[in-house]
Parts: sequence; C-alpha cells; structure tokens
Amino acid sequence: MYKASIGSEEYVVKVRHPGVKEMIDKDLSIIFGATQMVAKIPGLASMEFPATVDEFKKVLYEQTNLIHESKNLIKFTDTFRKFDNQVIFPRVKDNLVSESILVESFIDAKPISYYMENTHLMNPLIAKVGMNVLYRMIFYENFVHSDCHAGNILV
Repeated sequence: MYKASIGSEEYVVKVRHPGVKEMIDKDLSIIFGATQMVAKIPGLASMEFPATVDEFKKVLYEQTNLIHESKNLIKFTDTFRKFDNQVIFPRVKDNLVSESILVESFIDAKPISYYMENTHLMNPLIAKVGMNVLYRMIFYENFVHSDCHAGNILV
C-alpha cells in the first residue's frame, strides 16, 4: 500500500504484487493434483477434494481481484450508511480501479489495536458500535468483512 494525493485529497493506493496470480495458479495446480490422487484412495472419493480445491480457487481469485474489493467497499458503505458516520469505509476512486490496483480515500484514524494496547482509552461506545456492526453483518446482511484484524479497523 502507498499513500498518494490528488489535489488536496489523500488516497491509499493498493497494488497487488506482480506474479501473485501466477503463484496462486502454480500452488493450486499442485494441490489439485494431490487431491486427485487422494480421491483415488478407496473410501475417500466421496470427499470430493478436487471440487473443494476448485471452490477454494474461486475464493482466492476474488480475494486477489481489487475490482471485487472495490465493489465490496461500495456495498459496505451503502449497508452501513444508517450508522450515522459511526462506521465509515474508504471511498473508491472509481476511475482508478483495476484487477491489480485500487485507489481509495485515506482515513486518518488509529488502528483499534492502539486502543487494545491502551485499555484505559477504550470506550464503551467503541465496543457497542463494533458489536452492532458485527451483529448486523452476520445476522441481517449476510455479508461479512472477513479480514477484521486489528490493523484493518480504525477508530
């Protein structure tokens, strides 16, 4: 990731490393070959390992396609609009998105890990909003941000 400016606005530029797709293809072909051999073992054919790897391949391709990530950011923004600016997601710079590059607005905030390390600063509102967002993602929207590590949540 890189930080950039366009006029007076600051952005984050995400760049997929060159060769990532080829590396994934190579690894998956090895895994797929291994699962085909395992599927020939009596009693394991019904486990459908090759089909599982094929599904895993689809998910990996989505995860590394920054166009897909930009669409998810837009969907999250629309979904959580009702939280009155307590929850925001970076805005996608529409004309600067491709499979390997994503430009999104920079949000000047501290990662939640800062508050986890400085517990005296932890605020009940942070916990309440976090739980409400997670609850809403799981039980109402059926659309969950799967990369909710402490560096990805800013306060």
